[in-house]
Amino acid sequence: MKFDPDHFGRDPFRPPRQSKPSRWLNVGDLDSLASGMAGKTGELDLATMGVKKLLGSGEVGGPYHVRVGSFTKRAQAKIEAAGGKIL
Repeated sequence: MKFDPDHFGRDPFRPPRQSKPSRWLNVGDLDSLASGMAGKTGELDLATMGVKKLLGSGEVGGPYHVRVGSFTKRAQAKIEAAGGKIL
């Protein structure tokens, strides 16, 4: 194995790849975002803020219309139970 030229192992001359962390947000954080951004419409565009996924941890304080790339079933259920929807 040590002298095998076709071995796919670690190359000591290259640094390991740095993976970019995914941006996600919990539904419990929507209230703090909406207080400063949404105004009277209740629409939040998380995709333009760089958020990739909406997770279902926390409680939703009001009916929000949220635009996001992907979301969990639990997040969708909580937002719809509060009277909002995911666009």
